[in-house]
Order: sequence, then C-alpha cells, then structure tokens
Amino acid sequence: MEKHYQFAGVAVTVDIPEERMYLDERNLAHFRAEPGDNAHRFRFRVVPALQPPAGPLVASLPEFRVYRENDWSVRYIGGGEAWEGAHIRAAHRDKEHEIQLLSSGIRGRIGAKTVLTALATEHLVARAGGFVFHCSYIEHEGQAILFTAPSGTGKSTQADLWNRLRGAPILNGDRAAVRVTEGDVQACGIPYAGSSVYCENRILPLKAIVYLAQAPRPPSAA
Repeated sequence: MEKHYQFAGVAVTVDIPEERMYLDERNLAHFRAEPGDNAHRFRFRVVPALQPPAGPLVASLPEFRVYRENDWSVRYIGGGEAWEGAHIRAAHRDKEHEIQLLSSGIRGRIGAKTVLTALATEHLVARAGGFVFHCSYIEHEGQAILFTAPSGTGKSTQADLWNRLRGAPILNGDRAAVRVTEGDVQACGIPYAGSSVYCENRILPLKAIVYLAQAPRPPSAA
C-alpha cells in the first residue's frame, strides 16, 4: 500500500504492507500529494532481526550510526553505542530507500512517527537545494519570519506574541525548510514540529530570520 507526500520540493512515496500501514497520519496528513514519477520511494518492512552492516562505520552519534555499503548509505537508528541495539535499519541509495523495522518494537501497525524518523528529511531537503532550520515559523503580511535560537530562549514565546498582538499565523512551532529557487528564497513547511501543535504545509517568500537572545538579567527598574 502506498501513500504520497510532497514538501520543500521533495516528493516521497511511503510503501508499507496494507495490514501494517498507519491509520493516523499525524503531521504527514497536511502534505498529501498525487503520485509523482520522480519521488523518493521508502519501502518499509518488519523483520525479526536487522540485517547487519556490511561496510565501514563512517559516522556515529548517540541517536544513530552510519555505515557505507558500496553505493548505499545505511543508518542504524537507536541502540546507543552499538548497531545491535538499533530498532531501525534505513538504507539509502539515490531515490531508493529500504527500511527495516525490528518486529519486537512494532505492535500491529507501523506508526507515522516511526516513518518520520526513518525519512532523513534533512538529507532529502538538502538534495532539493535547501536546508532544515530549527525555528518557529510565522506568516506576516504574506511573507515568512523565522525565529531561531538555542532551545529555551523563547522562540515559541516570540511566535505566540506575534500571533496574539499582530495576528500572524504560526505555521510551524519547531522547524522549517529554507530553499533558494530561481533567485527567490522561500520558507517551506515540513511534517516535523517537535512538541508543537503547529504544522502547516505552506511555502512563503522569506522576509527575515531573527536570532533571539536573552538578556543576562532583567532590566533595572527606572
């Protein structure tokens, strides 16, 4: 069974056996699209054991490890310091993506959150000429303003103030993609929003990126 999505210049087909296909699309629902001839195809299968790596380790982070297997890039997601503890094996080659999910971690249907984890959206957007930005994304006068800063600085607070005082819609409370197309810089919604409830499929010309900072202490009373 297939479902089709498009965001930030990227077309994606998700291929999951019908009996395993998620029913609740969550944020993906806003990005449904018609089937595309040039889409990235992600084929998901549930297996009793993940296929072991067959090439050298090229990158390691707490949340995943990356191996090179000929012309495939293979990520083992989860498990900390060893691939054996991973619960997802995601192999990528051009627009082919083979995803293995460990059966011990799947009860019934594959969740949309698991699919989003396996998509490697940052890489897809980069190949389409953009990058994913950690920010709160609002619309003001038909253009995009992105508020960015380290976690806890006040991105969401700033977006909420613009929404309440200026009527600016919040399009994503956690991330946006930025792309340059034919000389125009655009902000694009993507199906990731962290813990935010805002996740809209909107593409707008980029007006500003605002980097927020906090004062070391409250200003003195006059």
